[in-house]
Amino acid sequence: MRRNADVLLINSPRDLFQPSNRASQDRRMPLGLMYIAAFLKQAGKTVRMVDAEALRLGAMAIIDVAVEYQPRIVGLNCHTLNRHVVYDLVRLLQFACPGSKIVLGGPHPSLAPGSVFRECSAVNIIVIGEGEQTMLELCNRSEDLEGVRGIAFRSGEGVRFTPPRPRITALDDLPFPDLADLPVHEYLRYSDPDLPGLWNRAYLSATRGCRFRCSYCTEHAFWSGGSSVRTAQSVIDEMLAYRQAYGVDRFYFYDDTFTDWPHLFEFCQSAGELGFTWSCSTRIEQMSPDTIRKMAEGGCREVAFGLESGSKLSLQSVHKNWQGARGHSVASEVIKACNEQRIAPRAHFILGFPWEAATDITATVKLALTLRKSGLRDANFFVFKVYPGTEISKQIVSDPDQTIVSVTEHSEEAWYDAWSVYDWFRASSPQVAAKLKRFNDIPLISPNPRFESIELRLIVRKAYELFFAPTILAEALVHDALWASSRPNSK
Repeated sequence: MRRNADVLLINSPRDLFQPSNRASQDRRMPLGLMYIAAFLKQAGKTVRMVDAEALRLGAMAIIDVAVEYQPRIVGLNCHTLNRHVVYDLVRLLQFACPGSKIVLGGPHPSLAPGSVFRECSAVNIIVIGEGEQTMLELCNRSEDLEGVRGIAFRSGEGVRFTPPRPRITALDDLPFPDLADLPVHEYLRYSDPDLPGLWNRAYLSATRGCRFRCSYCTEHAFWSGGSSVRTAQSVIDEMLAYRQAYGVDRFYFYDDTFTDWPHLFEFCQSAGELGFTWSCSTRIEQMSPDTIRKMAEGGCREVAFGLESGSKLSLQSVHKNWQGARGHSVASEVIKACNEQRIAPRAHFILGFPWEAATDITATVKLALTLRKSGLRDANFFVFKVYPGTEISKQIVSDPDQTIVSVTEHSEEAWYDAWSVYDWFRASSPQVAAKLKRFNDIPLISPNPRFESIELRLIVRKAYELFFAPTILAEALVHDALWASSRPNSK
């Protein structure tokens, strides 16, 4: 039986043809699509949403839904690492729903629209930036795309760009994200015994955007600088709605720098009184003893810090010199203070920035081990990847005179490609295996001229093995433990 819908929104999967065999599917709520669905429904549109990733839906299952609803518009989110999967799905949708307009949104299409149109001829329209108002206008305008701000679309043999859409500043006016079609139990009940801190929670956002300019990150470019914020009461009301509907008291905030939210302390007071618990991410230099104490009183149970590197060269190069004049002691003091307040600290590190030598990578792993002595509970190590719109991508892709790595033999798109490595077998511990299984993408082309991608992945594996070892390796031995069997010339 066929039904009619104005819009079908699809949370795009990482794999179309072997979804049940995926090493690690994403069970996080697709918050961006949920906001769009709620906004469209508030305006009277009929919307169907499918989380193909959480449900492990393959190509035919997704197409069956599209054929059933025959939507006027199919909207898909798209990230750099899954874009080729999205392109395959778009081609199938073009065949199955010839009357539907296919719209892509998300970080990759917003920051590399020309690349997307070159790579996939089946894409009709790209939403650049926030999607709520733009998708509503696309619903209301059948053909006059020139009048819709904030899009790129095909026009004859070329591509047209409309003027940018102003940011939404009154976030409190947006309806709460819509959950009607989503498998809520998949988000709330999923757990990984080897990574216990990551699951069983609902997802929220108190802000949009980021005022910081980390050179590897897409946030500043995607949001065109600056941030917009919700009030504390708006966030509390959403948490109360989750509690009433699903019995949920545990939450995770998507915000990149949660402590930059101006209403943080007001929120902490209310959340603590109501008995909510939550976790977030932020910058370590923003964590004063008073902030840590108030967050703990407000129900914070876990904080993730994007430390990225232990190398002064790398921190200066990515505009994230959190060490300042005090060096590593800044992080050690914050880690200890978090533990004293019963907030579990986690940290993220990136290995293999284009300029890094073995000594820089060693410094990062040494930092992680030093912080473990201070009480760091968990760490993630990632191989550096190039993302469009970032300062580093412009150095590598856009400006041949300033490039860090020779790009003459590669197209722009090639720098964004990645592949999955299945290397968690015979891991030294369940935690190491879980990390390698969940974070298994590495760049197809290494942006670092000293190391191939697979070599950096081996170093990531060793970094995890050292971090999760029963005893902490002496600092003097870290370099040899990392590099002895990897590279003969790792100096």
